[in-house]
Amino acid sequence: MADMMKNIIEEVLYKGEKQKQPQTDPLAGIGIQGGASKQAAGIPNISRPNYQRQKQQNRLGSIAAPSSSSPQVRPGNQESQRVVSIQTDAPVEQRLSALHRLAISQVTQRGVAGYRGSTTAEEPRLIGKTRGEEYVWFYPSVSSMLGQLLNKQNQVGCSAGIINREQAGDGLVFLMEEWLKLLPDASYEILPHAVQVFSNDRERMKQFLEDAYRDLNRRSIQTKKIYKVEQPSRFLQQHLNISDGVSAALVEDISYFNSIALLERCFAKFSDMPISYDIRENEFVITGQPSIVDSAVQQIKQDIEQLLV
Repeated sequence: MADMMKNIIEEVLYKGEKQKQPQTDPLAGIGIQGGASKQAAGIPNISRPNYQRQKQQNRLGSIAAPSSSSPQVRPGNQESQRVVSIQTDAPVEQRLSALHRLAISQVTQRGVAGYRGSTTAEEPRLIGKTRGEEYVWFYPSVSSMLGQLLNKQNQVGCSAGIINREQAGDGLVFLMEEWLKLLPDASYEILPHAVQVFSNDRERMKQFLEDAYRDLNRRSIQTKKIYKVEQPSRFLQQHLNISDGVSAALVEDISYFNSIALLERCFAKFSDMPISYDIRENEFVITGQPSIVDSAVQQIKQDIEQLLV
């Protein structure tokens, strides 16, 4: 009896498992119905495309053509003639190295790194170097390359002078107030470390720079440089943020706390005189009526010579 029941149960289970098996479908695994991609993994002779790798090859192909084909060069575009061949099946390190060489070659060919590819009719001349590390350069004619580097394309063909120094400061701004009287038709730009001057008169530009160099060299022997302007121009007024009708003086190459001490001594001497001041990095400015500024400058000079030199 037990054996008969065992046979009946085994027959029922066998029929149930046979009914669960799917019917053979000639289209199964070809990827038409949902879920077919999982079945295709076990079917031979079916290609599984790597879409990620194809996109990577397309991106690299748009940057540089393979070495087996000649590059397409557009007329008039010289930069496109330099092509670095990149094999998309190469290791990542090699592909990045090739892209790096491509970027460097493009930058160098454009001339950003120097004067390569430019021609200058006359080379710049060094008028002189002062004891205080100030340099005076004379450019007889601004080349197109120099105009591009200085962002002064409208000055190409003019003569130019550049006075640059190692340490930033407003001393050059005060000196330009006097120097430009010798070259009134000049245009100029003042930067933290330099002054750029442009003029159509080459000989006057050269003379202007020689005079400026002698003035700078004479002042460079001073331990603390003091500049004074009785009637500041509109530019200097805007640069110092001062009002019209006042004089201005600058003490350069002095520390913050020494500036405080000198000003305190000056205020103690002239407590009844209104003086405005502005302490900056390595310098300070005082402004006021011309007679007041003159007296303050004399007192500051005396204190510097007696206490700080």
